[in-house]
Amino acid sequence: MAAHNELGHRGEDFATQYLQSLGYVILARNWRHRQKEIDIVAMDGAQLVFVEVKTRVRMQQPAELISSSKIYFLEAAAEAYINKIGFVGEARFDLILLVAGGQSFELEHIKSAFR
Repeated sequence: MAAHNELGHRGEDFATQYLQSLGYVILARNWRHRQKEIDIVAMDGAQLVFVEVKTRVRMQQPAELISSSKIYFLEAAAEAYINKIGFVGEARFDLILLVAGGQSFELEHIKSAFR
């Protein structure tokens, strides 16, 4: 596995554990709809949350990490997920930014990051 893929996988594991520690219920990881993927799908109380995880070796601004086309693809995948499970209620998109530091990560969680 390429080093950047391994770092991304470790970051998603870390983000999943972090969300669970906050009481989120993880519904899916790496959920795919055609070529679109959602890193983590979770419930935060009654709210459905689609989480994009970005793991880097240095901190970047969220605008540098999420392009308008990436947002479009995330929204399309989220809509497909909502339709598949028949969810009715509030949903949001969160962004978790991770900066690798040895075996740990510096974490920033941005709720309702877009839309």
